Amino acid sequence: MVVQNRSTVAEDVKKLAVSKQVVFAVCEQAMKFHKIEKSQLISDVQTVPDALYELVTRQKEGYGYIKVVN
Repeated sequence: MVVQNRSTVAEDVKKLAVSKQVVFAVCEQAMKFHKIEKSQLISDVQTVPDALYELVTRQKEGYGYIKVVN
């Protein structure tokens, strides 16, 4: 969904990410497992060191999240 040249929704991701109303954050541990480099991500897609920690932190701040599974 967020990897350049593999995403079928790349343009939508770019538009939403630029709007600052949606944050696309990818776990660096998952990227390492799947051998994906930051340079392969769509522009404005962020990375976080640990997804679980990020989710807990953000939920405490009142954020929600949508899990995307491939």
